[in-house]
Amino acid sequence: MKTKLYATLLACIWLGGACKKDEETVGPAACELASQRSEAVSRAATTYSSSPTKANCDAFKKAATEFLDAASRCNTVPQADITSARQSVNSLTCQ
Repeated sequence: MKTKLYATLLACIWLGGACKKDEETVGPAACELASQRSEAVSRAATTYSSSPTKANCDAFKKAATEFLDAASRCNTVPQADITSARQSVNSLTCQ
């Protein structure tokens, strides 16, 4: 379970960094929002990793979903990567 969490976190952080390649051709507001939300994903993943409760899992999934929503509006992020990351987040079972 932690392996899946870390893989999802890494994918989200990678996607967050991908939005900053060329702010002239990318919607700056969408990419900035994705960057901010990637920080929230990182905090939620750290919290969930140290205390794997259902509430922390739900918070991680919510943060990751909000991040992916913002990242999907960055045209430098391949939609296939967004889809793959969404599948990983959605497959995480919170108990």
